[in-house]
Amino acid sequence: MAAGFLDNLVTSLGGAKEGPDPNRLEGLLECARSGMAPDELQARTKSMRARLRRALAEREASAAPLRDQLHPGLNGIIERNLQSCQDLIELLADLSPPHYDDYQAAAAEFLETSRRLAEWSTPMCPGCGSAGPERKCPECRVERLIPDLEPTALEFEQGQVSPEVAAVHQAYTGVISGQADLATLVQTLQDVEFTFLEARTVAEADPDREPLQEQLATALEAIDRLLAVEQNRQARELNAGWAQLFRAAVAIQKLL
Repeated sequence: MAAGFLDNLVTSLGGAKEGPDPNRLEGLLECARSGMAPDELQARTKSMRARLRRALAEREASAAPLRDQLHPGLNGIIERNLQSCQDLIELLADLSPPHYDDYQAAAAEFLETSRRLAEWSTPMCPGCGSAGPERKCPECRVERLIPDLEPTALEFEQGQVSPEVAAVHQAYTGVISGQADLATLVQTLQDVEFTFLEARTVAEADPDREPLQEQLATALEAIDRLLAVEQNRQARELNAGWAQLFRAAVAIQKLL
């Protein structure tokens, strides 16, 4: 009621309402329906098409290596998301009145499945992809994790690290691939944490070692992040924690 009243008031005073955003899927359709100039509409649809093509390529690349490991329900949502993205790309080639309803349906499907992917919270076995009430997969005997749908590639060979950090990497890859349980990772993290704590004590006694102190603080924060996966079971946090630890460890090795 209040919103409708305000709209009427603005119109009666001759003010301009904020129009639809052509940079958003629904806003672009509203602009087309309201009679946006053909040249501008063509430029907007071309830009949106390019963005969706990039999104489709990135999502296909992210999903491909995970397909055999994911829960069938999650795979189904991914398939629907990719298909609706492809439908939008095709419809944007000619966003004209006969295609408005199809575009609206495809946009709604894409946005809904994107939301469901972002909110997916079912832990699954990283080895066989099974889901269930048990914390550990009965078959693989490893912890089920909430999958990371956008894993970040990080080449281990990009820098030199200590043997303790190398052991963490081995345990981390084992957990992510379903070959090792979190207890193995926790043990290696405790070992490297002790080393970093000792190094921090020495570095804090020397004011000239501030860069080393900062990197050690970052590494210890990353270890806490990795240890927290025992509780939150987020594969995303596992990947992000390892990436943070790895970069800090490379910097520490250079500073030492």
